Amino acid sequence: MTNPPIVPPAEATTQTTVAAPRLWWLKLVMLLGLALIIIGHYLWIGLKLPQTMGVPGMILVAALCAIGLILSLPTKIYLTLLLMEHEHKVKEALNKK
Repeated sequence: MTNPPIVPPAEATTQTTVAAPRLWWLKLVMLLGLALIIIGHYLWIGLKLPQTMGVPGMILVAALCAIGLILSLPTKIYLTLLLMEHEHKVKEALNKK
């Protein structure tokens, strides 16, 4: 006789299927924020945009860096989720012993 397949509980599958798109969006926003920070820094240091454009150049560089910093805030959320998942796995491993 063959053993029946092990089916995970419905709660676990819905939680992972819902969490996967959220994590994808968090990673996308996080990378977009870091890209804006890098572009703003390149415009500031590499092209010396504030010196060539004056005040509008300063505003452009500051806006890119500020928006990039705001968009990079999900990095903290993502890292917190990873830490919580790691702690959960450690607790499960300790409970099995």
